[in-house]
Amino acid sequence: MRGRDGRFVQADGGTLFLDEIGEMPLEQQVALLSAISNREITPVGGGNPIPVDVRIIAATNVNLLQMLEQGTFREDLYYRLHVIPIEIPPLRERKADIPALARHFVELYAHQQERKVPRLAREFMAALVQSDWPGNVRELQNYVERVLAMTPGDTLYPNPPPRHPGSEPSVPRRQRGMRLADIVKELECSAVSDALERTRGNQSLAARELGMTEQSLRYRVRKYRLADARRNQRTRRNR
Repeated sequence: MRGRDGRFVQADGGTLFLDEIGEMPLEQQVALLSAISNREITPVGGGNPIPVDVRIIAATNVNLLQMLEQGTFREDLYYRLHVIPIEIPPLRERKADIPALARHFVELYAHQQERKVPRLAREFMAALVQSDWPGNVRELQNYVERVLAMTPGDTLYPNPPPRHPGSEPSVPRRQRGMRLADIVKELECSAVSDALERTRGNQSLAARELGMTEQSLRYRVRKYRLADARRNQRTRRNR
């Protein structure tokens, strides 16, 4: 009697996504490396090897290079997986993604709870955009689920607010009553301006710090006329 097929067999001819690869124990790393290198797996309990053709996508939120130094992640497996690296910036560096993510999670959990999708108050969206989200998308997802579960009405408000230890209030007083689009623009302009200030106008370094391409940075410099602002600032300093 044949047991249930493993993940590699199920994914044969397709793609296998391995989340949180940094949490994999060393003994499992050995088995994974063998499967990738030999393109075959050995069923649990023995038996003949089974050839597999699988594309691997692995994700992690930990520093694997640091784990290599600590001996908790195999170097040979790291370089087997590190073929086409894709670095996703933290959520605090891509604030413009927050509204779409929030709407997605609200719709998802509203359907799960078999309730009407509530309206998102302007204060709710503003609070989300203002938060740094150190836990990234998962923290945002959990927060939206919690607020939805605690709000029986048809409009979501930031109650409780998405605060973190040592953080500032989620919605600064000066931004209350502002449109969400204006808040996002203000945050984006401020982030680019601050990065240019820290790098003394070096757009290459500023773009790298913000996790965007130089082309994207130059577009925002023109959009918010930051070059003119920096020139005026230097002129005032030289007077």
